[in-house]
Amino acid sequence: GGNYIMMGGSVKGGQIMGTYPEGLKEGSPLNIGRGRIIPTKSWESVFLPLAEWAGIDDADFEYICPNKKNFDAHHFFAKEELFDPA
Repeated sequence: GGNYIMMGGSVKGGQIMGTYPEGLKEGSPLNIGRGRIIPTKSWESVFLPLAEWAGIDDADFEYICPNKKNFDAHHFFAKEELFDPA
């Protein structure tokens, strides 16, 4: 997880995707100490729709993102949420 900035002609701009944590103080559920915060979305949540937009076949998603199986389908953003139609 982390922060990602996407730029380009097909990108639907002006959006902040994901969920901002409700609390960042010590002891909050996502704070693991020493300034480290567990992200609410994995990098795969953005990478898979990017791969789909780039034309990667669905059959190859497991190969390029082996952690995909660790998440429910609703964890991933839809290509249409991030990109304008071609």
